[in-house]
Amino acid sequence: MKNKIIIICLFICSSNLFGQGYNHQWLLGYVNAPYLTATMSFNSSSYNLQTGFRKMKFDQTEGNICDQNGNLLMSSNGEWIANANGDTMLNGSGLNPCVGLQSYPRGSPLPYSNLILPFPGDSLRYILFHHGFEYKPNGDPVIRSIMETIIDMSLDSGLGGVTLINDTILSGSFNSGFGACRHANGRDWWIVLLKENSDQAIKILLTPSGIQSISYQTLNVPITYQNVTHLDFSPDGNKFSYYTSATGTHNDIVLLFDFDRCSGNFSNALQITITTGNYL
Repeated sequence: MKNKIIIICLFICSSNLFGQGYNHQWLLGYVNAPYLTATMSFNSSSYNLQTGFRKMKFDQTEGNICDQNGNLLMSSNGEWIANANGDTMLNGSGLNPCVGLQSYPRGSPLPYSNLILPFPGDSLRYILFHHGFEYKPNGDPVIRSIMETIIDMSLDSGLGGVTLINDTILSGSFNSGFGACRHANGRDWWIVLLKENSDQAIKILLTPSGIQSISYQTLNVPITYQNVTHLDFSPDGNKFSYYTSATGTHNDIVLLFDFDRCSGNFSNALQITITTGNYL
């Protein structure tokens, strides 16, 4: 069991890079920004840690993407988009219009709620998927829409500019979290999220013409506890995983599926329960 848990952890940690496209950098530090922060840069065999200063503050939401050479192109905290210089990208302010978001000076309080991908078949355009949310009477945020924002890197002398912002593609109630992997054709993207208080997966197919289809699949697994989870694909895109907790217990459940990159269908669900003793 211990070996199985280690394998799952490596699976979850590594796959986020694949899903994001080219993500050679992690932007670290949030509480004290714009004071000292750090950037971890990765290549195939090593990493480099550099401290510095950054205008953008991070709360729970952080997304960024690099070019194929590992150069940072943009980042977002769910409130605005920064260009490679760390300044506000052209037309990149006003992300996620939500009454009360200004009360979070470090950006959106929603975890895993930014996903930046290269636009299929276009080396200059990128797409940011993000959550639109509102606040419950008790002050907790609740996700009510899924939005897209389009960035064109040919604008502003190569620093990029937003050409479409806060375009709602889905309305309803959703969990916090996105997952993505390449279609089997090597060009298009599958984007996956979960409905709130449900085991229903939502699958968005992104093609060069934009969003081609949105489909739904009931997974027949335990409902995600507290509606937050990290959705991950394996580097080859053939496996999909996320975790939840059994209501009323301290047991975590890792859910593992096969994924068909042609049809976008999940199958062969495997539930792995991790109890307190499994961590020892």
